[in-house]
Amino acid sequence: MKLGWRTAQLALGVPPAGSSPEAQQEQGLNLDTPLRPDLPKV
Repeated sequence: MKLGWRTAQLALGVPPAGSSPEAQQEQGLNLDTPLRPDLPKV
């Protein structure tokens, strides 16, 4: 269940707090297009 939720968050472009993807996003390194690019980042 937790893995499914994490996968859904990442697909929407919302990395989990304290994760490596979050750090990459803050540094501008993770510029992948999310599943719904029209949604604002949280």
